[in-house]
Amino acid sequence: MGGVQSTFSNSSSGTGYSKEFAKITIDGSPVKGNSKEDGYTDYFEVHNPFAFHALMGTVGPVFDIITLKLKVCEGSEKLLSCFLDGGHKDITIEIVRKKKDPNNKSYPYYKTTYTGCHLYDMLLATDGNDELVMDMSFAPTDKVEIELQVPAKTGDEPKKVGPLRYSIQENKKI
Repeated sequence: MGGVQSTFSNSSSGTGYSKEFAKITIDGSPVKGNSKEDGYTDYFEVHNPFAFHALMGTVGPVFDIITLKLKVCEGSEKLLSCFLDGGHKDITIEIVRKKKDPNNKSYPYYKTTYTGCHLYDMLLATDGNDELVMDMSFAPTDKVEIELQVPAKTGDEPKKVGPLRYSIQENKKI
């Protein structure tokens, strides 16, 4: 396996910003991330190119394992500790991708929230900028919520779609 490529838009110099963020809550307590973005200071800067991924099973959707690449910071200790404890705590992971509209105003392009997550895999490595990153794989076991803001046909502000909520335990939209 080669090296871990840097997938973040900013470097250690602090220029630019990541467009993808994840807020991670363990047992109701937010894990302090590393984002300096206004409105996202409790979030980690992450890379996750997929807004949503599910397959159709025999009784309903089957939610695939999701992998986040995040920059390691002090809050990462809580994630590692949870993983080493078995990865079975009450974990909620909210992933947000920001985009800019034609007026250069940023907005959340999509937000996907996974509840009842189980941590399956952790990988610590250095990226191409010699920064420590963590690949963390998880799967939801309780609920999934998706909210989109799609471009309007007229060039106006984006149109909100959702939130769409699905209960994995009940196998139905809620």
